Amino acid sequence: MPKLVEYDPRILIASIGGSSLFSEAKTLSPFARDHLADFIREQLRHERVLVAVVGGGPEARVRMAAARAKHQNISSAQLDEIGIQVTRKNAAFIADWLKNDMDIRVQMFTFKQSIQSGIIYLGYGTEPGHNTDYVAVQAAMEAGQKILLNISNQPGLFRVSDGTTTDEVIPDITWGEYLRIAPTHYAGIQHPFPKEAAQLAMENEMTVILLGSVMDNIRRCISGEEFIGTVIHP
Repeated sequence: MPKLVEYDPRILIASIGGSSLFSEAKTLSPFARDHLADFIREQLRHERVLVAVVGGGPEARVRMAAARAKHQNISSAQLDEIGIQVTRKNAAFIADWLKNDMDIRVQMFTFKQSIQSGIIYLGYGTEPGHNTDYVAVQAAMEAGQKILLNISNQPGLFRVSDGTTTDEVIPDITWGEYLRIAPTHYAGIQHPFPKEAAQLAMENEMTVILLGSVMDNIRRCISGEEFIGTVIHP
């Protein structure tokens, strides 16, 4: 199993898939409801800078499917705009929940703002043509952090053998290797880290950690212990 080295523990940047935060019934997932607030408090007590970019999840896919059914000629950019609006709604919902129900200091993330410890900053989709993983890479670049966590329902990149996807998680892979198999962005894409985000991360010599949404595993990762996941690196 991999473990992190040369990680700046003062800054934690994460891309969090909407499906990790919300169930198909549009309620908070067990991961969010039972574990997320306590984890955030732990990180804030350590005076870390926290930035989390929130994905669209089930609601984005449902709304896109409805739009496709109603408008057969709808463009990919228009579908992306639907997804972006959902990511903003999701981020606002999580912010309201953390602030009002969990008494955690929250601000919405914007580029070129001054960020500080003791607050979690929540980001969302920004423009058509890429997903929230791309935004998270941009946020990490601005913060000077070379490591980005990608939290989703998938515990890493699964190995493919003889054309069949296995349940074995690949522990590490280079950007060059990853880009040969990463899909190009399309509206509603469900993939740990699409090609556009991967290309930007590679150009900036970043390392991305594909993790699942098991909180103890995430803690092991940021503590420098062995964890289950895939490290994508230069």
